[in-house]
Amino acid sequence: MICRGAVVRSGRRLPFGAVAATAALALAACSGGEAPAATGPATPPSSSAAPASSSTTVASAADPYAVPAVVDAAYVERVLAALYAVHGDAIRAVVATGRIGFEEQQRLRAVYDDQQLGIELDFLGRTVAGELSVFRDPPGDRRAFDAEILEAPPDCIVASVRLDFSAVVKSPPTTAAGERTLVILRPRAVADDPQRLNPTPWWMYRVKTIGDDPRQEPGCSDP
Repeated sequence: MICRGAVVRSGRRLPFGAVAATAALALAACSGGEAPAATGPATPPSSSAAPASSSTTVASAADPYAVPAVVDAAYVERVLAALYAVHGDAIRAVVATGRIGFEEQQRLRAVYDDQQLGIELDFLGRTVAGELSVFRDPPGDRRAFDAEILEAPPDCIVASVRLDFSAVVKSPPTTAAGERTLVILRPRAVADDPQRLNPTPWWMYRVKTIGDDPRQEPGCSDP
């Protein structure tokens, strides 16, 4: 259920082999010198101070995925575009080789939490076992758009988005008018992305179609 307040998900990550097996069965420091002695009237010192550190990244012009002071739709769409680009690289490799190799699994692991990773690998495994011709050649990336922010405490983002699969498959699934997808983002585990394939500080913790009653959907406080 969507509610207010940040709750950081804790718990032990599943071993990589466990998730992969499931899929196989289906898929400065500030350097400042002393200021020179004033020769004229005293000038009040600058009041600028470094922002307090937190578990998320401080926004900066150099990093488009750094967490801004206010999380907005544009930021969420930018993060999802980066995550789906990594996902897309895995799909393109699978379509090219006809198999789900270690590198493809690593790319998916870089952008998905264990539970969502299992869902994605299961779907991809069934597709490989069935018919890869459903994909475009080469497939593009999923596109998230029309984002609406539902929750955005420091260590979690819940957003409602629309998804476009037209660049990925030849016959995109038909969605009902107004159908939206719930996406929950949580801080990613750096240890599960040793190649730093994911350029953002987030991974997708949950991706699901929103039901008839949005109030019953999971949120930041749900496990």
